[in-house]
Amino acid sequence: MSYPIDFWIAFASSIICVLCSLLVLYCLLFYRTLRSALNNHIIILLLILIILRILEFLGTTFYGFAADQFMLPMGFYFLFSYFCDYGLYSIQIILVLWANIERHILIFHNQWISTKKKRFYVHYMPPMLLLIYSLLFYILITFNPFCDSSPLNIIPGIPPSPCALNNAIIATVDILLHHIIVILLIAILSIALIVRVILQKQRLNQPIQWQKHRKMMIQMIFTSVFYLICDAPWAILVFIVKNNLLQYNLDTPLIVALTLRNYVMYLYPFICLASLSELRSKMKDTFLCWRHLSQVVPLRTITIEPRIGRTILGTQPVAHLS
Repeated sequence: MSYPIDFWIAFASSIICVLCSLLVLYCLLFYRTLRSALNNHIIILLLILIILRILEFLGTTFYGFAADQFMLPMGFYFLFSYFCDYGLYSIQIILVLWANIERHILIFHNQWISTKKKRFYVHYMPPMLLLIYSLLFYILITFNPFCDSSPLNIIPGIPPSPCALNNAIIATVDILLHHIIVILLIAILSIALIVRVILQKQRLNQPIQWQKHRKMMIQMIFTSVFYLICDAPWAILVFIVKNNLLQYNLDTPLIVALTLRNYVMYLYPFICLASLSELRSKMKDTFLCWRHLSQVVPLRTITIEPRIGRTILGTQPVAHLS
Protein backbone atom coordinates (compact mmCIF):
# COMPACT_ATOMS: atom_id res chain seq x y z
CA MET A 1 0.00 0.00 0.00
CA SER A 2 1.36 3.45 -0.92
CA TYR A 3 0.74 6.16 1.65
CA PRO A 4 0.14 9.81 0.66
CA ILE A 5 2.72 12.50 1.29
CA ASP A 6 0.81 14.02 4.23
CA PHE A 7 1.03 10.66 6.02
CA TRP A 8 4.82 10.58 5.71
CA ILE A 9 5.10 14.21 6.81
CA ALA A 10 3.01 13.51 9.92
CA PHE A 11 4.85 10.25 10.59
CA ALA A 12 8.34 11.79 10.23
CA SER A 13 7.41 14.82 12.36
CA SER A 14 5.98 12.60 15.08
CA ILE A 15 9.03 10.31 15.19
CA ILE A 16 11.44 13.27 15.35
CA CYS A 17 9.35 14.86 18.10
CA VAL A 18 9.20 11.64 20.14
CA LEU A 19 12.97 11.16 19.87
CA CYS A 20 13.63 14.75 20.93
CA SER A 21 11.16 14.46 23.81
CA LEU A 22 12.73 11.22 25.03
CA LEU A 23 16.21 12.73 24.82
CA VAL A 24 15.17 15.81 26.81
CA LEU A 25 13.33 13.61 29.32
CA TYR A 26 16.40 11.40 29.70
CA CYS A 27 18.56 14.39 30.59
CA LEU A 28 15.96 15.86 32.96
CA LEU A 29 15.43 12.56 34.77
CA PHE A 30 18.91 11.04 34.90
CA TYR A 31 21.08 14.09 35.57
CA ARG A 32 20.79 14.85 39.25
CA THR A 33 21.23 18.62 39.00
CA LEU A 34 18.47 18.91 36.39
CA ARG A 35 16.19 16.43 38.17
CA SER A 36 16.49 18.19 41.53
CA ALA A 37 15.71 21.64 40.08
CA LEU A 38 12.11 22.35 41.07
CA ASN A 39 11.46 24.47 37.98
CA ASN A 40 12.02 21.42 35.73
CA HIS A 41 9.32 19.22 37.26
CA ILE A 42 6.41 20.79 35.36
CA ILE A 43 8.47 20.58 32.16
CA ILE A 44 8.82 16.83 32.74
CA LEU A 45 5.03 16.48 33.12
CA LEU A 46 4.40 18.48 29.94
CA LEU A 47 6.82 16.32 27.94
CA ILE A 48 5.20 13.11 29.20
CA LEU A 49 1.76 14.38 28.14
CA ILE A 50 3.11 15.35 24.72
CA ILE A 51 4.61 11.90 24.19
CA LEU A 52 1.28 10.27 25.09
CA ARG A 53 -0.55 12.54 22.63
CA ILE A 54 1.90 11.79 19.82
CA LEU A 55 1.69 8.04 20.35
CA GLU A 56 -2.10 8.20 20.19
CA PHE A 57 -1.92 10.43 17.10
CA LEU A 58 0.34 7.92 15.37
CA GLY A 59 -2.12 5.14 16.18
CA THR A 60 -5.03 7.17 14.78
CA THR A 61 -3.05 8.08 11.67
CA PHE A 62 -2.12 4.47 10.95
CA TYR A 63 -5.72 3.44 11.59
CA GLY A 64 -7.01 5.97 9.09
CA PHE A 65 -4.56 5.46 6.26
CA ALA A 66 -4.60 1.68 6.62
CA ALA A 67 -8.18 1.86 5.35
CA ASP A 68 -7.06 4.05 2.40
CA GLN A 69 -8.96 6.99 3.82
CA PHE A 70 -9.04 8.88 7.08
CA MET A 71 -12.11 7.60 8.85
CA LEU A 72 -13.27 8.86 12.22
CA PRO A 73 -12.88 6.13 14.83
CA MET A 74 -16.13 4.97 16.36
CA GLY A 75 -17.21 3.86 19.81
CA PHE A 76 -14.67 3.61 22.59
CA TYR A 77 -11.75 4.35 20.30
CA PHE A 78 -13.38 7.62 19.22
CA LEU A 79 -13.73 8.64 22.88
CA PHE A 80 -10.19 7.53 23.75
CA SER A 81 -8.83 9.47 20.78
CA TYR A 82 -10.74 12.59 21.86
CA PHE A 83 -9.48 12.28 25.44
CA CYS A 84 -5.85 11.96 24.34
CA ASP A 85 -6.09 14.82 21.86
CA TYR A 86 -8.25 17.41 23.61
CA GLY A 87 -8.22 16.25 27.23
CA LEU A 88 -4.45 15.88 27.57
CA TYR A 89 -3.91 19.11 25.65
CA SER A 90 -6.21 21.04 28.00
CA ILE A 91 -4.35 19.55 30.96
CA GLN A 92 -1.12 20.94 29.50
CA ILE A 93 -2.60 24.45 29.39
CA ILE A 94 -3.70 24.20 33.03
CA LEU A 95 -0.24 22.99 34.10
CA VAL A 96 1.41 25.89 32.25
CA LEU A 97 -0.74 28.26 34.33
CA TRP A 98 0.47 26.62 37.54
CA ALA A 99 4.05 26.74 36.25
CA ASN A 100 3.72 30.53 35.95
CA ILE A 101 2.38 30.83 39.48
CA GLU A 102 5.12 28.57 40.80
CA ARG A 103 7.83 30.55 39.02
CA HIS A 104 6.85 33.63 41.05
CA ILE A 105 7.14 31.51 44.20
CA LEU A 106 10.54 30.07 43.27
CA ILE A 107 12.03 33.47 42.46
CA PHE A 108 10.40 35.85 44.95
CA HIS A 109 9.14 33.66 47.82
CA ASN A 110 11.80 31.01 48.19
CA GLN A 111 11.15 30.80 51.94
CA TRP A 112 7.82 29.11 51.16
CA ILE A 113 9.70 25.99 50.03
CA SER A 114 12.58 26.10 52.52
CA THR A 115 11.64 22.80 54.24
CA LYS A 116 10.48 19.41 52.96
CA LYS A 117 7.02 19.92 54.46
CA LYS A 118 6.60 23.34 52.86
CA ARG A 119 7.97 22.00 49.59
CA PHE A 120 5.38 19.23 49.56
CA TYR A 121 2.41 21.56 50.18
CA VAL A 122 3.58 24.39 47.90
CA HIS A 123 5.45 22.60 45.12
CA TYR A 124 4.15 19.03 44.83
CA MET A 125 0.54 19.14 46.03
CA PRO A 126 -0.91 21.88 43.73
CA PRO A 127 0.08 20.23 40.42
CA MET A 128 -1.05 16.86 41.78
CA LEU A 129 -4.48 18.29 42.64
CA LEU A 130 -4.73 20.07 39.28
CA LEU A 131 -3.78 16.88 37.49
CA ILE A 132 -6.36 14.82 39.41
CA TYR A 133 -9.09 17.43 38.85
CA SER A 134 -8.33 17.74 35.12
CA LEU A 135 -8.18 13.99 34.57
CA LEU A 136 -11.46 13.43 36.42
CA PHE A 137 -13.19 16.27 34.55
CA TYR A 138 -12.16 15.12 31.08
CA ILE A 139 -12.70 11.44 31.86
CA LEU A 140 -16.25 12.20 33.04
CA ILE A 141 -17.23 14.37 30.08
CA THR A 142 -15.53 12.02 27.60
CA PHE A 143 -16.70 8.62 28.83
CA ASN A 144 -20.14 9.73 29.98
CA PRO A 145 -22.28 6.55 30.07
CA PHE A 146 -25.60 8.44 30.10
CA CYS A 147 -25.59 9.50 26.46
CA ASP A 148 -24.51 8.10 23.10
CA SER A 149 -21.33 9.67 21.74
CA SER A 150 -20.60 9.57 18.03
CA PRO A 151 -18.71 11.95 15.72
CA LEU A 152 -21.74 13.75 14.31
CA ASN A 153 -22.38 17.42 13.50
CA ILE A 154 -18.74 17.95 12.58
CA ILE A 155 -17.51 21.57 12.43
CA PRO A 156 -14.23 22.07 10.52
CA GLY A 157 -11.42 23.03 12.90
CA ILE A 158 -13.21 21.65 15.98
CA PRO A 159 -12.50 18.00 16.87
CA PRO A 160 -15.69 15.89 17.14
CA SER A 161 -16.67 15.97 20.80
CA PRO A 162 -18.48 13.52 23.10
CA CYS A 163 -22.16 13.94 23.83
CA ALA A 164 -21.62 15.62 27.21
CA LEU A 165 -20.31 18.71 25.42
CA ASN A 166 -23.58 19.01 23.51
CA ASN A 167 -24.76 20.68 26.69
CA ALA A 168 -24.14 24.39 26.06
CA ILE A 169 -23.35 25.15 29.71
CA ILE A 170 -20.73 22.39 30.04
CA ALA A 171 -19.15 23.29 26.69
CA THR A 172 -19.00 27.00 27.57
CA VAL A 173 -17.59 26.36 31.03
CA ASP A 174 -14.92 24.09 29.57
CA ILE A 175 -13.65 26.43 26.85
CA LEU A 176 -14.02 29.53 29.05
CA LEU A 177 -12.59 28.17 32.29
CA HIS A 178 -9.89 25.83 30.98
CA HIS A 179 -8.71 27.86 28.01
CA ILE A 180 -9.69 31.53 27.70
CA ILE A 181 -9.40 32.47 31.39
CA VAL A 182 -6.27 30.33 31.73
CA ILE A 183 -4.73 32.05 28.69
CA LEU A 184 -5.44 35.50 30.12
CA LEU A 185 -3.91 34.54 33.48
CA ILE A 186 -0.82 33.09 31.79
CA ALA A 187 -0.33 36.34 29.84
CA ILE A 188 -0.76 38.50 32.96
CA LEU A 189 1.55 36.35 35.09
CA SER A 190 4.22 36.23 32.38
CA ILE A 191 4.28 40.02 32.02
CA ALA A 192 4.31 40.40 35.81
CA LEU A 193 7.22 37.95 36.05
CA ILE A 194 9.33 39.97 33.60
CA VAL A 195 8.59 43.24 35.40
CA ARG A 196 9.29 41.82 38.86
CA VAL A 197 12.58 40.20 37.83
CA ILE A 198 13.83 43.43 36.22
CA LEU A 199 12.83 45.51 39.25
CA GLN A 200 14.50 43.04 41.59
CA LYS A 201 17.71 43.19 39.54
CA GLN A 202 17.80 46.97 39.83
CA ARG A 203 17.09 46.84 43.56
CA LEU A 204 19.42 44.03 44.67
CA ASN A 205 22.19 44.27 42.05
CA GLN A 206 23.38 40.69 42.74
CA PRO A 207 24.90 39.17 39.55
CA ILE A 208 24.67 35.54 40.73
CA GLN A 209 21.02 35.79 41.72
CA TRP A 210 20.23 37.71 38.54
CA GLN A 211 21.75 34.99 36.35
CA LYS A 212 19.76 32.30 38.15
CA HIS A 213 16.49 34.24 38.00
CA ARG A 214 17.04 35.25 34.38
CA LYS A 215 17.38 31.59 33.34
CA MET A 216 14.21 30.62 35.21
CA MET A 217 12.36 33.58 33.69
CA ILE A 218 13.49 32.80 30.13
CA GLN A 219 12.45 29.15 30.49
CA MET A 220 8.96 30.16 31.64
CA ILE A 221 8.51 32.95 29.08
CA PHE A 222 9.48 30.60 26.23
CA THR A 223 6.90 28.07 27.42
CA SER A 224 4.14 30.61 28.09
CA VAL A 225 4.49 32.53 24.83
CA PHE A 226 4.58 29.32 22.81
CA TYR A 227 1.39 27.97 24.40
CA LEU A 228 -0.33 31.36 24.10
CA ILE A 229 0.43 31.62 20.39
CA CYS A 230 -0.74 28.07 19.74
CA ASP A 231 -3.85 27.98 21.93
CA ALA A 232 -5.31 31.50 22.05
CA PRO A 233 -6.54 31.77 18.41
CA TRP A 234 -8.21 28.35 18.48
CA ALA A 235 -9.84 28.79 21.90
CA ILE A 236 -11.23 32.24 21.03
CA LEU A 237 -12.60 31.07 17.67
CA VAL A 238 -14.22 27.99 19.24
CA PHE A 239 -15.85 30.16 21.90
CA ILE A 240 -17.20 32.50 19.19
CA VAL A 241 -18.55 29.64 17.05
CA LYS A 242 -20.09 27.71 19.95
CA ASN A 243 -21.93 30.80 21.19
CA ASN A 244 -22.87 32.17 17.73
CA LEU A 245 -21.23 35.53 18.45
CA LEU A 246 -20.47 36.13 14.75
CA GLN A 247 -22.44 35.31 11.65
CA TYR A 248 -19.38 34.92 9.43
CA ASN A 249 -18.06 31.60 8.14
CA LEU A 250 -15.05 30.78 10.29
CA ASP A 251 -14.29 27.31 8.92
CA THR A 252 -10.96 28.28 7.34
CA PRO A 253 -9.65 30.26 10.36
CA LEU A 254 -10.67 27.38 12.62
CA ILE A 255 -8.77 24.83 10.54
CA VAL A 256 -5.67 27.06 10.54
CA ALA A 257 -6.00 27.62 14.30
CA LEU A 258 -6.38 23.88 14.94
CA THR A 259 -3.23 23.20 12.91
CA LEU A 260 -1.41 25.86 14.93
CA ARG A 261 -2.68 24.28 18.16
CA ASN A 262 -1.23 20.94 17.11
CA TYR A 263 2.21 22.54 16.72
CA VAL A 264 2.48 22.36 20.52
CA MET A 265 2.78 18.61 20.12
CA TYR A 266 5.59 18.82 17.57
CA LEU A 267 7.60 21.88 18.55
CA TYR A 268 7.49 22.17 22.34
CA PRO A 269 10.32 19.64 22.96
CA PHE A 270 12.57 21.82 20.79
CA ILE A 271 11.37 25.01 22.52
CA CYS A 272 12.15 23.32 25.82
CA LEU A 273 15.62 22.41 24.59
CA ALA A 274 16.29 25.96 23.41
CA SER A 275 15.23 27.52 26.72
CA LEU A 276 17.37 25.33 29.01
CA SER A 277 21.06 26.20 28.81
CA GLU A 278 21.98 23.57 31.42
CA LEU A 279 20.15 20.94 29.40
CA ARG A 280 22.04 21.87 26.24
CA SER A 281 25.37 21.61 28.05
CA LYS A 282 24.43 18.21 29.54
CA MET A 283 23.39 16.91 26.13
CA LYS A 284 26.64 18.19 24.65
CA ASP A 285 28.61 16.37 27.35
CA THR A 286 26.60 13.20 26.66
CA PHE A 287 27.31 13.33 22.92
CA LEU A 288 31.01 14.00 23.55
CA CYS A 289 31.13 11.04 25.93
CA TRP A 290 29.50 8.74 23.35
CA ARG A 291 31.89 10.01 20.70
CA HIS A 292 34.88 9.45 22.96
CA LEU A 293 33.79 5.90 23.75
CA SER A 294 33.39 5.12 20.06
CA GLN A 295 36.96 6.11 19.21
CA VAL A 296 39.96 3.75 19.13
CA VAL A 297 41.83 4.13 22.39
CA PRO A 298 45.56 3.30 22.23
CA LEU A 299 46.52 0.89 25.00
CA ARG A 300 50.02 1.07 26.38
CA THR A 301 51.71 -2.34 26.57
CA ILE A 302 54.98 -3.72 27.88
CA THR A 303 57.01 -6.05 25.69
CA ILE A 304 60.02 -8.02 26.99
CA GLU A 305 62.63 -9.44 24.62
CA PRO A 306 63.69 -12.71 26.22
CA ARG A 307 67.13 -12.85 24.56
CA ILE A 308 68.47 -9.51 25.80
CA GLY A 309 66.14 -8.95 28.75
CA ARG A 310 65.17 -5.41 27.72
CA THR A 311 61.78 -3.91 28.47
CA ILE A 312 60.20 -1.99 25.58
CA LEU A 313 57.22 0.31 25.98
CA GLY A 314 54.84 0.48 23.06
CA THR A 315 51.28 1.07 22.04
CA GLN A 316 48.80 -1.32 20.61
CA PRO A 317 45.36 -0.32 19.28
CA VAL A 318 42.34 -1.92 20.83
CA ALA A 319 38.89 -2.49 19.41
CA HIS A 320 36.03 0.03 19.51
CA LEU A 321 34.35 0.22 22.88
CA SER A 322 30.97 1.06 21.47
